[in-house]
Amino acid sequence: MKKQYILLLSVFAVEIFIVAILNERNIKVQSWIGNAIGVFIFLLPIQILLFLLGHNEMFIAKRRMCFKVAFWFINICYLLGGVASLV
Repeated sequence: MKKQYILLLSVFAVEIFIVAILNERNIKVQSWIGNAIGVFIFLLPIQILLFLLGHNEMFIAKRRMCFKVAFWFINICYLLGGVASLV
């Protein structure tokens, strides 16, 4: 694997560890802005990884298309969730 993929997966593993610790101590964010920022920071390594994998010529076209669909699906869900919480 490329170094950038390993780095992004490591960052994601550290984020999961931190979220598990926060959940264990019952630390929660009470505002929708805090939730939005937290979700954005949590999903950023996943989004970057999916974007890079979607443009990597090492994979077959079907798999690259799956990575691109997952990338856009997460973005659309994030935006629609923000709009729904505002309404």
